[in-house]
Amino acid sequence: NPIYFEIVPPGAKGFFRLVYVPLHWIGSSENELRRKVVEDLKDVAIGVREMMLTYGFSAKKSLGFGKIEDGWDKNESKLEIKEFYGVQKFGNFRELEEIVEGLEG
Repeated sequence: NPIYFEIVPPGAKGFFRLVYVPLHWIGSSENELRRKVVEDLKDVAIGVREMMLTYGFSAKKSLGFGKIEDGWDKNESKLEIKEFYGVQKFGNFRELEEIVEGLEG
């Protein structure tokens, strides 16, 4: 008998939210905290990009499920680092990585 599993059809929309709390950097000076948060964010952005575009984000990723398209409505996404940087919008992973690189300067 076949094993049925629920999948999201092509073209469907969803959302992904990642909350980052730098507990291990609390107690650092404000400048050092900013630097470390941006450093972490660079790695996180690359990891999420690879997870979503290359490896997939699902229980059946080895069958090609769980990958997304690298492009979405820019108004539906945001990067927000409270108390450090205002809300930034991006429409693909390249734009996200450019925003993160710009935070270093």
